Amino acid sequence: MTLSAIGALGLITSLIGTIVAAAMLALVVWQAPRNSDNRLMALYQGALIMWLGSNLLARMAALLGYDPTTLVYWNFFGAALAALVLFAFITHYAHLWQLRWVKVCLVIGGITVLAFGFFLFRGWMLSDISISPSGLFEYHLTLPGLLFFVVANSYFLLGLFITLKYRHTRAGKLWPGQLVLMLGIVTILSPTLRPYAVATISATISSVLLAYAILRDNLFNPMVELNRELQQRQAELSALIENTEDSLWSVDTDCCLITSNSTFKRLFRLAYGVDLRRGLPILEQLPPDQRAAWQSFYGRALNGERFAFEQHFDFAGLALDVEVSMNPILADDGRITGVAVFSRNITERKRA
Repeated sequence: MTLSAIGALGLITSLIGTIVAAAMLALVVWQAPRNSDNRLMALYQGALIMWLGSNLLARMAALLGYDPTTLVYWNFFGAALAALVLFAFITHYAHLWQLRWVKVCLVIGGITVLAFGFFLFRGWMLSDISISPSGLFEYHLTLPGLLFFVVANSYFLLGLFITLKYRHTRAGKLWPGQLVLMLGIVTILSPTLRPYAVATISATISSVLLAYAILRDNLFNPMVELNRELQQRQAELSALIENTEDSLWSVDTDCCLITSNSTFKRLFRLAYGVDLRRGLPILEQLPPDQRAAWQSFYGRALNGERFAFEQHFDFAGLALDVEVSMNPILADDGRITGVAVFSRNITERKRA
């Protein structure tokens, strides 16, 4: 069978599209494998690989004289699946999953794709699948096939509508890719434009634009996602140490303050008239008669010892008994990098 220029274009664009989709899938997974948006985008790229890859294999089968019918089925199923997954990604990216209409659309879309696949592979959706002398495969949509095609591809249209409606939010960054994809999808219905693989070309370009939209803020800085997680954990830790009446603080190996909660800062100010801040040498803020004792406490903890002791304070007319726990801070390699201190008020217990 002679390969025409249009047939060669279809082969080349399908091959390039499959390779690009695979590359985008690997990129979004590498960049943030635990991020839900990246996972959904990776799933979309996987559906795109099914769509474009089956297109490539169907064209190759036709050239080699094999029946491409099953591969054409996979091509259509991949397109329908891509429509649903892309809609799921866009609505998740726009923080719309909590809306009832979005949930309904996702359920209906899932049922539609499953039903479409069931009837598609039974031959009820396409008819007159044939191979042209130039190596191009042709087909006609049956009435049920046309209805399913409209429903499935309406999810592409819904996705475009959402990206335009929320164009002033981060979801608006997706509209160029969605528009390019939608323009290509429309050409599938045109017998004149269909052979030119416009849909394949648009899907390839769209895959890059959509992936870039979620990666451009941190593509060249893979630590951004980690920094976000660290900031979240730091906020959780800060909330934890602030929601207690116990005094909590930590120092580095030079006994300079690293962290402290508001309870400790308030008591330290009341006792010694000093406003604590990060990096302050805490021993130097103590009265001379207390420095040696606390230097010994910190020294023992910096040598790896965990211990606790009780201490009585009497300042500003306030008698206070506390239980102090000294704990070395260990790095991943076992090095001691500081001391974490927990001080609990046990005055009521001592008086009982």
